[in-house]
Amino acid sequence: NITIVSRNGLDWTRKLPTIAHAFKKIKNNSCIIDGELVVIDKNGKSNFQLLQNNLNNHSTTDLHYFAFDLPYCQSSSLCNISLITRKKHLQQL
Repeated sequence: NITIVSRNGLDWTRKLPTIAHAFKKIKNNSCIIDGELVVIDKNGKSNFQLLQNNLNNHSTTDLHYFAFDLPYCQSSSLCNISLITRKKHLQQL
């Protein structure tokens, strides 16, 4: 069961079906992946205003999710291990 939660604790799973579907490809179904939802501009940089416009228009076509941390995996908190080690675990997922 995939749940996408905003930094404000709101469930955004239905708003982001493409992202949710992509997470279904992860074999480990018991993890928390921390990241950032972005829209990339024509110069290849993330653009917050484009993200806001995209979300306000209920469009998900240009959204990308950049995963950068794995604080919880396989029923265990990973917060006590180094970030670089958590990133290695994330990369394996």
